[in-house]
Amino acid sequence: MDGFLVINKQKGWTSADVVNKIKRVLKIKKAGHLGTLDPDATGVLPIALGKATKVIRYINESDKEYQVVMKLGEKTDTLDAAGKVIEKNGIPELNKDKIEKVLQEFTGKISQTPPAYSAVKVDGVRAYELARKGKDVQIKPRDVFIKEISLTKIDIPFIAFNVVCSKGTYIRSLCSDIGDRLGTAAHMFSLIRTASGQFEINDAVNIDDLGKGRIIKIDEALGFMPEIRIKKGFEDKVKNGMPITASFIEKISLDFKLNEKVRIYSDEKLTAVGIAKYNSSQIEGLGEKEAIIKIDRVLA
Repeated sequence: MDGFLVINKQKGWTSADVVNKIKRVLKIKKAGHLGTLDPDATGVLPIALGKATKVIRYINESDKEYQVVMKLGEKTDTLDAAGKVIEKNGIPELNKDKIEKVLQEFTGKISQTPPAYSAVKVDGVRAYELARKGKDVQIKPRDVFIKEISLTKIDIPFIAFNVVCSKGTYIRSLCSDIGDRLGTAAHMFSLIRTASGQFEINDAVNIDDLGKGRIIKIDEALGFMPEIRIKKGFEDKVKNGMPITASFIEKISLDFKLNEKVRIYSDEKLTAVGIAKYNSSQIEGLGEKEAIIKIDRVLA
């Protein structure tokens, strides 16, 4: 069984819990999740099955979409509702215009510090392991990208908003930082992931309804990549990691750019993922033996 299954993760489950149950129920050895969801978070958790685990790193770079509720006036040690309240502040007078203005200040490239209770490694140790021991955790800020953020509801002390963001964005940190900008403490009250790349919540099934889930094929999941079809007789060379030259190529479905990932097919079968060493527009000017695509991962 190879492909992707989209799970609607319920509250209280770790991402690893979901993977382990799927392995048991479907009786498969290989499975992995794309993008960790904290136990209290719910929503889209794509699970790679079998050979699909080989392409997790390509799909995991995709944007994530969330529905967020934050609570003003309180900060917790974990920056979410599961933590202990460590700071209480009054809430200044706020209106829709003020809140929307502050939210828009967090669009684009921003710097944020991951929570102390996170899986980020500090000197080789997970930050949450240090935090649980009461140690002072110093994590370096990192750049993330907020593509879109939109206010959906105000019910002080709660503010709800939707966000589209890059991989690696900590919504807990985002809520805390928004609170600081609004002049009060804040933490993330609830979180629903509504999409992870092309995987959406409408396609997701509950963990107890695995039989109702649609297995998304690997080539469908990689459909955002340009496609190259190689001639008969060259498949073994690709499987052995030999770079693709012009002499290999039968057809190119979409133009590609330098360093872009591409799907490589042989006899209608997805054989590998490669990395372009040239723009597709440059191919005609290259020699027959010039390497055009470097093989990054063999899938067949």
